[in-house]
Amino acid sequence: MFTIPDNVLAFWTERNAERQASGREPVMAMSAEDFRRIETVWGFPLPEAYKRFLSTYGPVEFPDGFSVFDYVGHAPDGGERVLQGDISCMVSAEALESAHRHLIADPDNETDEPFFPPNMLCFAGSTGTDQLLLELGTATPRVWFWEDSNDAFGRNDNRHLGFVAETFEAFIDNLRSNDAAAPAETPRAPVCQPQTTHQIDAIEQIAGLPLPASYREFLATMGQTSFDPPRQVGYEYPDEGSIAVSAVGVDEIFGHDTMRKALDHWWGPSAGQFLPPGFLPIGLGVGFQPLLLGFGGAAGIWSLSETVTHPWGPDDQPHLHLIRPDFESFVAALGRGVPAPG
Repeated sequence: MFTIPDNVLAFWTERNAERQASGREPVMAMSAEDFRRIETVWGFPLPEAYKRFLSTYGPVEFPDGFSVFDYVGHAPDGGERVLQGDISCMVSAEALESAHRHLIADPDNETDEPFFPPNMLCFAGSTGTDQLLLELGTATPRVWFWEDSNDAFGRNDNRHLGFVAETFEAFIDNLRSNDAAAPAETPRAPVCQPQTTHQIDAIEQIAGLPLPASYREFLATMGQTSFDPPRQVGYEYPDEGSIAVSAVGVDEIFGHDTMRKALDHWWGPSAGQFLPPGFLPIGLGVGFQPLLLGFGGAAGIWSLSETVTHPWGPDDQPHLHLIRPDFESFVAALGRGVPAPG
């Protein structure tokens, strides 16, 4: 259920009364046919929370007292910073069809490429021309912020999205007024259980290959590590000729015992047969996403965008996405409370 303040519900009722009094159509709840049209155009199923909101309230406007959110954007120095955005109104089915045509299918830019990743639904606009995007086609439909640009995504300054919320429901529930203080950010310190040399060597035996020095150091100093709340790590991946954007919420980095349990019991009855061969499961993401360490030509930290419940095969390869090219940069992306190797 969504947490909508009574004064906001009253605002929506009053707005509809004003529209009717002036001879305009009231804002109507979206229908199953509306959702079918959107899914047909975008080519992805819509998240249930999004459909539940629009089928209850419709493409409503948002009052000043319930319109502001925070998002993690990119700073000029290449780092990250917390910024403030706002939502003006939800987008109707008709407007979404038009938006797909002008922003994704037939964009008016120099390269004729989408303005933002095609797996993103521009479900709402800001008071300017920026857009709120809902990630489609993944286990966790996150909400992102796109700053309007004249360039195709991946060109010039149009290379990043701002992370807003892990789910659509969390986005709605965290809206606030412009003069309200942002919720205090209170991430708990990681809960760690450093691994012994014997345990680290046992992990190396599971891998069948030498572990990266930075990973061995992390296991010795941090070891089995839990994050509450999960740490968000964004990444990009190719999708039918375009660049799609996603993120994984890192819940846990395994120690030896939890890694062994994962291989034996979670990802196949025969030592992780549901995972790609040659990869070592080193942790868990939100939604039971395995985090994998690759070796050799597949070196880096990888994630699976979908759960595989059968022995791994070539058709499963598109679900495998590179998060970071090495363990050091992955640890750096985890942020506060996680010391960098070396």
